[in-house]
Amino acid sequence: MYPAMSLSVEADGDDYWAAIGHEPDGDIMGSIAISANVIAVTGPSGRWGCWGERDPEIAVFQGFPNMAARNEWSAQFGPFLDVSGALESYLPLTFAGRVVPDEYAATLTANYGPPSGKRP
Repeated sequence: MYPAMSLSVEADGDDYWAAIGHEPDGDIMGSIAISANVIAVTGPSGRWGCWGERDPEIAVFQGFPNMAARNEWSAQFGPFLDVSGALESYLPLTFAGRVVPDEYAATLTANYGPPSGKRP
């Protein structure tokens, strides 16, 4: 099962949490908030999106139209790091021995890092 939901542009935080917390037929495991390991959010334009994975405690945001928009979001919602910053700062805290496995770092860098795909 791959649950999905849709919210109007007028939706607020309470609407969002009600939607992802909905328990179909009273089954808590049917709730996206409980059962999802990956959550992806996008707008109808397809020009922006956000991807979050529960296991490594990281979210990847894509689609900032410019640096000003990125800085505005960062000021409002918290720090946004590039791949090298995440690999150096908070990602090690989520792995045993506080070391990001080379394979994980290589995949993350190849998918979301600099065009060269090299691990910083």
